[in-house]
Amino acid sequence: MKESKVQIFSTALAMNKDQRLFVTDQYKDSLEEQKAANLHVMNCITQLENTCQTILGDIRKQEQAFNLQKKIQRQNYLHLRDIFLEMARTSNSYKSYIKKQEHSLLTMNEHINKQDNFNKLLTKRSHKQYELLNRLQQSVNKHDNYLETIWNQLQKNQLDNQTSLEKQETLQKLNEIILKNMKQQELQLDEAFEEVKNLLESVLQVKGSINTLLSTLPQTI
Repeated sequence: MKESKVQIFSTALAMNKDQRLFVTDQYKDSLEEQKAANLHVMNCITQLENTCQTILGDIRKQEQAFNLQKKIQRQNYLHLRDIFLEMARTSNSYKSYIKKQEHSLLTMNEHINKQDNFNKLLTKRSHKQYELLNRLQQSVNKHDNYLETIWNQLQKNQLDNQTSLEKQETLQKLNEIILKNMKQQELQLDEAFEEVKNLLESVLQVKGSINTLLSTLPQTI
């Protein structure tokens, strides 16, 4: 009995040992497979990490390029803004210059109209002065003819050894009248020449005012 029990125990022990070996070998294969799978996963993770690093580097480069482009666009925007502001200031300055030119032209036009009216008045006065001078010249010519007639008469009277005293007195009075008329004509001529002189001085003053106005006009661009 003991012997049979020992054999049974030895057999059972051997069977148990074989089962442990079988189980260990079975887990070993699974572990090897799991290890291979883990290595494959680790390789995939490493590749994925490298890929992510590459993508991250590309993203950083794109971000840098985007920031640089954004900076360039910002500079272009500021440059265009400065150009538009300068154009606006230039436009305002040009508008102001145009308004000044218009005001100057209006002032000059008013002055030219005044000068035109003054020239018309001056022409009218000159025409009157010319008529007055013609009348005076005609009067002088008439008196010259009259004096020549008197002189001829005096010469004739001298040739006749002088006529009566009454004729001499008459001639003397006539001479006085003629001298008086001549003095009046001289006064009229002096007044006419003085008026013409004043008129010419007025023309020179108007010309000086026109030159002064032209010198104050703004220069063209």
